Amino acid sequence: MCSQQESLLPEININGTLNPTKSTKKSKAVLITSLYPEYSEKLKSMYYEHTTVTGQGLAGLKPWILLTPRDQKPAVPPCTRAVSMEPCFQVPPTYDCRAKKNADLGALVRHVTHCEDVEQGIKLVD
Repeated sequence: MCSQQESLLPEININGTLNPTKSTKKSKAVLITSLYPEYSEKLKSMYYEHTTVTGQGLAGLKPWILLTPRDQKPAVPPCTRAVSMEPCFQVPPTYDCRAKKNADLGALVRHVTHCEDVEQGIKLVD
């Protein structure tokens, strides 16, 4: 799972005991969005049933994106860091008004690029 491979979420302590020598820091929230309810249900049950090694949740400053399978095969790697915090505009217009024809808007402007998880989508970048 991407969250474990990239150490996005705390390790699960199967024994159910916390290590008392580790100090707990302030709590952080993790937002996970998915179109597949079974994904979030599995994560929720995993952390309700087992304590974490550190006793707290972790969150990164840059979002991580789960990549969709292609041709019935899982993506390798299963997730990647987003290039910016901006959301993906998944269905952008394809018409270039100046050229008066369809164009690749992700290649026209310096601060716009294609999304990591949706090829036809575009997003703002630095």
